[in-house]
Amino acid sequence: MIFAPAINTATAGVRREDSGVASALVNTGQQVGGSIGTSALSTIALTATSSYLVTHHTGALRRRPRPSTATRWPSRWRRGCSGWV
Repeated sequence: MIFAPAINTATAGVRREDSGVASALVNTGQQVGGSIGTSALSTIALTATSSYLVTHHTGALRRRPRPSTATRWPSRWRRGCSGWV
């Protein structure tokens, strides 16, 4: 809806032999603008999400303490391989 009028407006006063260059410049500007806009919106969304999670964290999102070695490994592994039966 916007791209066709933008190209027509940008290439309106250009000579016929320079219309390809003018069109290429318009397309390049649109691509760069789209990339910058996408990165800006992604940064805003990431910042808003991370600040929300920091301020509204729940028990499920909290970091849980790492279990000690004594609770992670069976006693026969802590003693070494000699404890295998």
